[in-house]
Amino acid sequence: MSEQVRTASSYLAQWGFPSNNLEPLVTHAQACASYAEYRVGDIVTALNLATRDDIEKIIGDKPANVLTLEYLAGELPNLREQSLRILAISRGLPYLDVIDEGWVTAGNGLSASGRARLDTLNAAYILTADGTPMVVFSDLNNLLSFSHIGRRDREQDPVRLSITKEPLVGLAPPPVVARAARGDGTMEPAMMVSTAAQDNFWSPSLAKTEAERIFGRLADEALNRKATDIALTPLRDGTMLVQLRVLGDLTSPERYSLLAPDITKEITNFLISRSRAGDGGRLRKPADGQITYKNSSFESQIRCSFIPTARHGLDFDMISASLRFFAKTTRRIDLATLQLPPLLIKEVRQTLIRTQGLILLAGPTGSGKSTTIAGVVGEHIKMFALTKKRISLEEPVERYLDDIVQVEVDHNFAELMRALLRHDPDLVWVGEIRDPFSAGACVRAATSGHIVVATVHANDSILAFRAVANYLRSQSSEESGSGATLFDLAESLTLSIGQRLIKQLCKCSIKTKVTDADVESLKQYYVAEAQEPLIEKAMAVLANGVHVPKKGGCKLCHGTGFQGEIPIVEMLPATRAVKNIYSQSESGLDYSALSLHRKLTLAESALALVSTGQAEFSALFI
Repeated sequence: MSEQVRTASSYLAQWGFPSNNLEPLVTHAQACASYAEYRVGDIVTALNLATRDDIEKIIGDKPANVLTLEYLAGELPNLREQSLRILAISRGLPYLDVIDEGWVTAGNGLSASGRARLDTLNAAYILTADGTPMVVFSDLNNLLSFSHIGRRDREQDPVRLSITKEPLVGLAPPPVVARAARGDGTMEPAMMVSTAAQDNFWSPSLAKTEAERIFGRLADEALNRKATDIALTPLRDGTMLVQLRVLGDLTSPERYSLLAPDITKEITNFLISRSRAGDGGRLRKPADGQITYKNSSFESQIRCSFIPTARHGLDFDMISASLRFFAKTTRRIDLATLQLPPLLIKEVRQTLIRTQGLILLAGPTGSGKSTTIAGVVGEHIKMFALTKKRISLEEPVERYLDDIVQVEVDHNFAELMRALLRHDPDLVWVGEIRDPFSAGACVRAATSGHIVVATVHANDSILAFRAVANYLRSQSSEESGSGATLFDLAESLTLSIGQRLIKQLCKCSIKTKVTDADVESLKQYYVAEAQEPLIEKAMAVLANGVHVPKKGGCKLCHGTGFQGEIPIVEMLPATRAVKNIYSQSESGLDYSALSLHRKLTLAESALALVSTGQAEFSALFI
């Protein structure tokens, strides 16, 4: 037996696996033995995941306080799926990329409190082929906290109380842990919180009526088609029109596009009750709620909005409902993966270096604001790792992220904001500025030693300032509880970003000429929007033709001609000249003067995508 195999055997014995017949655990043990003295960068190159030149170039820009693997995974997308394996090799810990067929998923053998404990740790309980208990984790910190606890806590641990001896421990990718936790072969994301703790959790397996089963099928289709919303529109005859919003447009589902009155009534009552939007009585005014929805492939949060409509003489209430889907995930959003212009990412990083200031992201509903602002927070984590403290106030929490304390607002924003600032955060993430108090609180926090990132409903980066200023003007400082003024807003604002989402053409798109009428229409549009400097550049682009979706599409785009949505953005850094204009805007915002200071506009961003064949001609009309 070679030295490598003997050393690998010693790793297996140390982990509690004396047998050499445990592929692929043996392969992992051999990697641990081969790379025992390697640094993380050396392991990455040894596994052929990056070249030495790539590693040295990236490491040269790494901040001193950020872990090497964390920084590399942020810069090299192909490392993200392998980062847990690399971490296990560097730490000499067991790693299972699959669960051996002879092993048994045994979560049902634990007590309810034991299963809940594993839920919170994103872990699963299994039995090896010889019956040895083992707990697999998708996070190193959770494995360490489970393994390195005191004797008294160990004796009271609900997982250990359910089994007869100390379990082995190991790491595994989240999908593998999720399969083991569920006890079947279904690939699905791990539960973010214990099912027992989710009073509005719902799964198609819980459906008791045909109406509930229909809703489950509609939700599954929406998720499979990557729809962002389901629109339920009541009609005068008591039926309900069902539409899915896919790539920004409403379209009919494959089934159940029109629901009968009895199904309409039952689904509406079910959604209101399950989302906790109503108090059990008649819904007489607009209400919102949320449902945590989980099927065999997805876990999503559904934000539900209900508005009572005219009854049209019917014997039951008609409710218009809008259901918006948000993927529940702990994956950090990386700005580099959102197809944003490098110029924007560079500006965000420059802004985050500061110790205080307000970053605003403006756009209408459905423009991708929440995803991009989460990416800004992810960039802060990437830059400073755990050396900075971050807290969010969201209503509701749309995606769960590591390395940030996330707080869900429930009509208590003022109380939470006061408490939050006493927690000494370096970065504060406010889901949305929507009233005088949230506006004033964000400004006050941004002028008192905190980086604040927030979204606001406004058309562009310039009008983002006006939207927040209007909130501050709408009530006195005493009434809003903020003490923030227009001058404070002007001084605190460091960067405004405007964003939209447009359809991204599939690679099967074809090139065509632009008509003279279209050219003239675009010229008039640019003149109306004070974008005359773009006309010459646009004419040069259009002279070469533009791409349009291919009729019938292809397999890649499922016949739609589009492969998703892509952001167009603009940005306005708050230089001293810009702050001076803001400060003098009490009588009105000088839009023309501010527009000269934008580094990028929505129109320029859209034209760049049209020129590269990623967007169609109509995307130029923002």
